[in-house]
Amino acid sequence: SDVCSSDLEDSFGPYNDANYKLNISRDKVIFIDSINELKMYLNSIKDHEIFGIDCECKPYNSVIEDKSGASIIAISTKDKILLIDYLLLKNEASFHDVFKNTFENKKFVCHAFGNDLKELDPHLVHFLRNKCKLIEIQEITNKNNEDKNYSLNAICKNQYNTELCKVEQCSNWNERPLRLRQLHYAALDS
Repeated sequence: SDVCSSDLEDSFGPYNDANYKLNISRDKVIFIDSINELKMYLNSIKDHEIFGIDCECKPYNSVIEDKSGASIIAISTKDKILLIDYLLLKNEASFHDVFKNTFENKKFVCHAFGNDLKELDPHLVHFLRNKCKLIEIQEITNKNNEDKNYSLNAICKNQYNTELCKVEQCSNWNERPLRLRQLHYAALDS
């Protein structure tokens, strides 16, 4: 039977203990919903050279809804994960400058990020494609394996002998505040 995420107790971790749990404490996953916080936290990671990146979007029914675009941009380092409220901050005058000043000429490890790029502002997409190096692990994994659709879940199962909990994948990422399990999922995905 399908699991309805709103019917289960909310905690920072997967729904099932058998699923992979993020090896970072909750206090290292930071939700950013103001430009001042964005500046402060991006400044704290600016010296890193390589980051993980992912986006979360509200699922939509193409028959009755328009796409709302990305809601969250998750940026990870080895010891901190920033969940940026892109839905709120993307229209702030200084958002793109702050983002660009931090990440120009940096490397981002990502998985199937081409789909996420379709959900971002065209100026941000241009910046990420032309001023950063995107390292697409799906392409690397596919070159080394016969399976041409190697999912992040399959990679996790291969590396850690456990699967990812995907219950939150299709949750409402536009609703605030995000639940603890959503924070865990978004952090894990980056």
